[in-house]
Amino acid sequence: MFAATLPSAALLATAAGTAVVHTLAGPDHYLPLLAAARAHGWRPRTALAVTALAGLVHCGASALLVPFVLWLGRDLAGLQYARGLLSGWLMLGVGIALLCTAARRLRSRSASPARGLRGFLLLLFAVGPCEWLLPNALAAAGSDGAAGALLVAAVFTAATTATMLGCTALGLRLIPAAATRARWAQLAPGAVLCVCGGLALAGC
Repeated sequence: MFAATLPSAALLATAAGTAVVHTLAGPDHYLPLLAAARAHGWRPRTALAVTALAGLVHCGASALLVPFVLWLGRDLAGLQYARGLLSGWLMLGVGIALLCTAARRLRSRSASPARGLRGFLLLLFAVGPCEWLLPNALAAAGSDGAAGALLVAAVFTAATTATMLGCTALGLRLIPAAATRARWAQLAPGAVLCVCGGLALAGC
């Protein structure tokens, strides 16, 4: 009986494909994590763990909105738009703050610790809307009910997180740790966040 409520293979494949494409097309899904990992000397295991957690937080925050849409019948497009603006401003603000901090430490020739950086990154991923999760989940809900929506959201989350992990792992291999030992590399996380925030605010 429960099997009859499951979404079709086509819906699941569409959700997974959309997740992969939207993650690859959005550099803010992996470049800030990669820049932070290399600039602050994270071990690969640590970088991938933070990336996986960021993916789960990013998709999970949007997946929590699915029940409100289904049960309350509310259009949350305005909320998603507001989350996108907030995410863009947060990325820009945190990026500027990191750039100023890194520049000050470069002038004083002191080490640049990563205190709080992981928490800031996870906050940014939680605030940023996962734009295509809701449409895919709601499409499944229309034909298969709440169970279908939850399964599609889970598939979307898994595909997004896996793609983020793949991009981060590839970046760690392409950018050797030795290449980021230069002191100016400490500017990379802030610069990347500024660029990503600017693109988000420009609607890119």
